Amino acid sequence: MQLSKTLHLYSTSRAIRVALEELKKQNQILPKFMSIGDFEQKAVLLKDRVFIDDDTRVILLQYACRFDEFKKLQIPIEFLSFLKNSKFIFSFLDELANEYIDIQKLKEFNTYLEYSEHIEVLKKVQQNYISLLDSYGYVDKMLLPSLFELNENYIKSFDKIYLYLDDYQTKYEKKLFEKISKIVELEVVTKTKEKSNQSIKVESFTQSLMQISFIKQKVYEYLKKGIKAENIAIVLPEKSFGYEIKNFDYENNFKLSFGYPYSISFLYKKLDAIYLYLSEKTQENIYRYKRYMQDEFKVEDDFFASFEKYIENDIDKVYEEEKYLFLKLLPHLKEYSFLKKLHLFLNRLSQRSLDDINGGKINILEINETKGIHFEAIIIPNFNEDIVPKRIKKDMFISSYIREKVGLPTIRKIEDLQKNLYKNIIYQAKEVSLSYVDDEQNLKSRFLDELDISYQEEQFDKKLYLNLLFLSQPQSLQNQKEIILPYDFTKVELSSSRLKTFLECKRKYYYRYIKKIYEANIPSDEITPKDIGDLVHEALFEVYSQKPNFFNKDELLLSLQEKLYKKVSNNIVLKFHIDLWLKRFHSFCEVEVNRFEEGYKVFAIEKQIKTRYRGLNLTGKIDRVDIKDQRLYVLDYKTGKIPKTIQKEIKEGRVKDFQLQFYYHLSSTIKNTANCAFYELTSSKIVEEKFFDEKLELLDNTLDELKSLKEIDFCLTEDKNNCKFCPYIMICGRDK
Repeated sequence: MQLSKTLHLYSTSRAIRVALEELKKQNQILPKFMSIGDFEQKAVLLKDRVFIDDDTRVILLQYACRFDEFKKLQIPIEFLSFLKNSKFIFSFLDELANEYIDIQKLKEFNTYLEYSEHIEVLKKVQQNYISLLDSYGYVDKMLLPSLFELNENYIKSFDKIYLYLDDYQTKYEKKLFEKISKIVELEVVTKTKEKSNQSIKVESFTQSLMQISFIKQKVYEYLKKGIKAENIAIVLPEKSFGYEIKNFDYENNFKLSFGYPYSISFLYKKLDAIYLYLSEKTQENIYRYKRYMQDEFKVEDDFFASFEKYIENDIDKVYEEEKYLFLKLLPHLKEYSFLKKLHLFLNRLSQRSLDDINGGKINILEINETKGIHFEAIIIPNFNEDIVPKRIKKDMFISSYIREKVGLPTIRKIEDLQKNLYKNIIYQAKEVSLSYVDDEQNLKSRFLDELDISYQEEQFDKKLYLNLLFLSQPQSLQNQKEIILPYDFTKVELSSSRLKTFLECKRKYYYRYIKKIYEANIPSDEITPKDIGDLVHEALFEVYSQKPNFFNKDELLLSLQEKLYKKVSNNIVLKFHIDLWLKRFHSFCEVEVNRFEEGYKVFAIEKQIKTRYRGLNLTGKIDRVDIKDQRLYVLDYKTGKIPKTIQKEIKEGRVKDFQLQFYYHLSSTIKNTANCAFYELTSSKIVEEKFFDEKLELLDNTLDELKSLKEIDFCLTEDKNNCKFCPYIMICGRDK
């Protein structure tokens, strides 16, 4: 198609795409489209100056802030900290420049003098920064309002310019377009905010996630009315909720217009794993590092060469762009360690995003992305106070009073501009649905009543919305009502813990042993009782692997101490716990020496035994087996509570734990077993189990029943106490 010499200026690229699509349908000569920001850069000339890039901008500003009084702003001058805070200084100075306000003027209205020091410091920062720009031949956007000249040849290349305004214009922008209008015909177009007559649907929820069901239901209703998917939009006050919506988008209907954060990429995760590992070698960081890397990391003189050999197959366009920009920064970061440089580079990558290339036709947009566009149907969740409109934090350097007096946009003005965005998108839509969270912490936005529209509060169908949220997932394990399958226990290896799981909850057995869904186990530096128990078990294993009996309690205690101290390394907290156990081991060593003097000695430790019993394959690992007079004595170490069985459970056949009975049958395949007992290490007592023989008989009956099963109903347990700490509680729907 032929291009005309007419130029249409819109505030966003999305608004341009929408306008372009509309014109294509009319089959006419296409005008030129451009964003207002791009046009402003091309419409001005800056002779003998180079426009400064963002990275060099921060470096020069840091140099400009290197004077003693700067500490009064309480902004660290150290580069990484300064980088995070520099945006506040730039924002402030840019705003003054764009509104043609001399920084000295601020002092005239500083009635209470509380900002005087701030203003003086910022004035010096501004002077130093402008001086540095001059010396390097740079120009900054804060200087444009005072230095610009019109690029008349470029402006005259158009016959007419249409300026579509739906946002705040600074005094500089007004002055710029006023001058442009004297060279070429300029028409300012503003959209009339006509209020529609439609009734807006509003629903409230006590749980934020239920709004996702609300969104899905409204989308279904709109599609049923004949509205095309591309004419429906989800408008968000904050984009973070968009990622939650996508988590439940099983049908792939939605597309994140703002994309995903780059931090979800494999490349970023790999670099982050390196950074965390080099920062602190915790168990979790070591585990994460080993997931991505096989070799020990070595820092090289060349920053990028240090890690690019590990990510060469993952490098993408975003990485290449950030690397190109970062290379210009590196000469200014010579005093920084590799770790600090990597932190800075990761921070830059984290600001980038990845396109939602596989998303559906229904757009999810943040409210600021709606400038200059409209949709036939919109849904806005989280219409809550403090979010709609988003509350603006107090200015860092001057008060609202000074802002108003010198003519800077006040917080109230900025919030009103936000409200205007909502009004534009709502008034131009035919169908509108809003939702908000109503609980102890959240209230409906008062702005809803300021919209001057009719709306009706609706009551949602909880059952319908729950189904939409959870049951629409394809092949989901969520809340499966009935699972009946053929199953043969004679073909599996059965341990006491596996049997206990089956007897406590057949559904849990199904998830763990048939579907093989295991609980995520990420190493952590948090010390748990289980960690201590494992160390104690390991130390006892190592001691009795070297010697089967001791006749001197001090020798045994020193041997245990040696093994345990080797395991704690430099971990002070772990050493504290081990020292507590070594105190307990004084009495333990006395008991042990007495046993050995009576003729006992350690026969086997951590003994793995398998046997065929009553037609089933039994297996287990026994902590310790002692021998005396050719008879075996099975001991199971316990650093925690010892399981107890009551007589009522025996009579009713409700016993679930047959650990010692399993060990009895297993050890009996080696020699005659005289006794099986728990070794309570905290009290140094050997505790025999009550009703051992009764449980032995009950186990035989239980195994016979298992052997006869051909089909099993893997139902949920009736005892919900078993669900409290179960990893499958959400899958089973028992978390509500």
